Amino acid sequence: MHTYQRQERVSILKASAIIESILLGINLPPIFIYKRKDGIKEVIDGQQRLLSIIAFLGKQYINETNNLTYSSNNNFKLKGLKILDKNGKNYSSFSPLEQDKILDFVIDEIVIEENLNNNFSATDLFIRLNQKPYPINNNSFEMWNSTVDNDVINNIKKITDKSIDWFYNKERVSGKTDRMENEELVTILSYLVFHLEKHNSYDKVLGLFLRSDRITCRIKNKSAITDFLSKLDENISEKEIFLNSITKTEELICFFGELFEGHLKKDGYFGLTVPPISVKWCHFEKFYNNTKKVIPNSKSLSFSSIPH
Repeated sequence: MHTYQRQERVSILKASAIIESILLGINLPPIFIYKRKDGIKEVIDGQQRLLSIIAFLGKQYINETNNLTYSSNNNFKLKGLKILDKNGKNYSSFSPLEQDKILDFVIDEIVIEENLNNNFSATDLFIRLNQKPYPINNNSFEMWNSTVDNDVINNIKKITDKSIDWFYNKERVSGKTDRMENEELVTILSYLVFHLEKHNSYDKVLGLFLRSDRITCRIKNKSAITDFLSKLDENISEKEIFLNSITKTEELICFFGELFEGHLKKDGYFGLTVPPISVKWCHFEKFYNNTKKVIPNSKSLSFSSIPH
C-alpha cells in the first residue's frame, strides 16, 4: 500500500458490514491497483475493504514501510449486523463452511499498468475515487499526505509520533483514526515558523480578529498552504528552508516539553487546537531564539516567562 493511502480508518461497524456482505454473497466494489514498471503493485482504492477482511481473518500484512503488521481491528468481533444473527462472533468461531465462504470470496480488481500508461497519475485517481464514500477533506494532511514531497511528509510524521503522548490536536485512541489532525498541526506550525524565519512576520498567514470579549485567530488561507507544499518538489531551495522549519518546530516542541517537565500528562493541559496554539507559537518561536542565546539550561524556565 502506497504512502498516499491514508491511515486505517474503517470502524468495527463498517468492517462488520463488509464481512456481512461477503457472507450474503453481495459483490463489493472493485479494487483499483497500479502496477509499476518494477512489478510492484500499489493499492490505489480499496485499502479499507482489504484491511477489514485481513483484520477479521487475524492475518498480518506488509505496510508501506515494508514491515509485517496487524490491523488495528485485528481479530475483531462482528458488531451491528442488520441481517445475519452473528453479532459478537469472530472468524475463529465460524464453522469451516462459513470460513471457506470468506476465503473463497472473489473481489474484482482493476489493474492499471505503468508500462501501458506513461501519463497516468496514481495520486490523481486516488483522490478522484475517494470523493465518496470516505472523502478526503480539502487542504488537510490527509490530502497533503497524498500529494506532497515524501521527505517533507515523512519528517512531519516522525516528529508527530515522537511527542504524540502529550503534544496533540486530537488524542490518538486505539481503533480510531485521528484523521492525521496531529500531523496537520505540526505542518501548520512549521509553516508559521517558515514565514517567521523568511519574512520575520506571520501577518500574511495568520489573521487576528478582535471580538467583544476576546481576540480570535485563524489561518487566513489554508489553500495557500496546499499551494506552497505542492510546489516544494519543484523548488529545491524552498524545500530546504521548509525542512529546516520542520526541524525548528521539533526543537520548539522539545523545548516546550522541557518547560513543563513533570506536568505533561495524557489528561492534563496539552490538548491543543490550531488557532490558540498558533498565536502562542509565533511568540514562543521568538522567545525560544532569544532564550537559547542567554539561558543554556532551558529546564529552569517557567511558563510565566513566555509572552502571552
